[in-house]
Amino acid sequence: MVEELVSIIICVYNGEKYIESCLKSVLAQTYPNIEVIVVDDGSTDRTSSIVKNFPGIKYIYQENKGVAEARNTGLKYCNGDYIAWLDADDLYLPEKVEEQVNFLRKYKDIDCVYNDIFLIDVHDNVVKKLKSDYDDLNQNDFLAQLLFRQVIPCMPSTMYRKKCFEGLRIDPCMKYAEDYWMCVQLAQRFKFGYLRKALYKYRRHDSNLTNNKAKQEEMEIKVVKQLGVEKIKRIIEESSYPEHEKLLLLSKIFIKIMEYAEASKALEKIQFLDPIQCKETLFFKYFYLGNANYLMKEYKKAKYYYQVAIQADPCRAEAYNNLGVTLFNLSGKMEAVRNFNKAIDLRKEYLDPRRNIKSIQTGVDDLKITIRELRDNLMVY
Repeated sequence: MVEELVSIIICVYNGEKYIESCLKSVLAQTYPNIEVIVVDDGSTDRTSSIVKNFPGIKYIYQENKGVAEARNTGLKYCNGDYIAWLDADDLYLPEKVEEQVNFLRKYKDIDCVYNDIFLIDVHDNVVKKLKSDYDDLNQNDFLAQLLFRQVIPCMPSTMYRKKCFEGLRIDPCMKYAEDYWMCVQLAQRFKFGYLRKALYKYRRHDSNLTNNKAKQEEMEIKVVKQLGVEKIKRIIEESSYPEHEKLLLLSKIFIKIMEYAEASKALEKIQFLDPIQCKETLFFKYFYLGNANYLMKEYKKAKYYYQVAIQADPCRAEAYNNLGVTLFNLSGKMEAVRNFNKAIDLRKEYLDPRRNIKSIQTGVDDLKITIRELRDNLMVY
């Protein structure tokens, strides 16, 4: 069998600390036919000299233009049948490329394959394994869920057929969310598949660009808003979910893009017909009604909805956190702290209630509600 060429694009800026181990992980791949393209986005450290010590790697230097333009440059120089990315501070597991190529060979209808990952620290120690919150999704459902939150555990771990990038230029204005923008664009035209193996090591450290969580979330909101309300509604309507789940998902997306009144309207339409689904649906309906009203500064209504949500499911930590924030705004400081502690008891890794308690202790009135329900597998920041 002729081995198809895989292009691996690594974009780097001042990456001297990790670039050597990054490149070694690529060159240790079990799949033989790869080309490695390093786009140096204006580094001023030892990145260039380190990369040039590796023969056979295509090294491209450009003035600093940002990661989106670096990705665009990499795409110009790749020749592969498949295209993969690798962030310069991350690592591939040895079988990563081979596993993904075999997956795309097997499933001809899938154009992009993503996988589980290991979260590692600065010393390469595994912190935890991260999986997708969703099982296999058809193309319409994948796009619908993507508008609410990222489905893929780590976008740079994804491999694509080369056709996915024909005519696509990554928007350089989408700093902090260029991967999310790219995913939304591709999901409208191509099918994503889920390979349930951890094949990528994603490193968390203080200088990660994505550590600027607030700016990333702001740009993700912009990505979804650009679609427009009518297109968002159409995407949700074309999904395969039952009506109550469509309304719930639509409301969550409306909250994400700050259309709170529209979110409330969608939530109020949810009816309860199936008693098996009733508990979960009831919780989400009132949790998100609480969020919509809190964000409209209707604190008494928000308090009521969070309390109803807790009655529906008393084991959801995010409802206690959000009730605590609401009580604080209604001059209920001690009750607020009690609810934050309850949230921590339920989810030890949950950061929002810890930050809220610290804010109260230090006299900083900067409390935070949790906008989206908690993932089963929380990220560590």
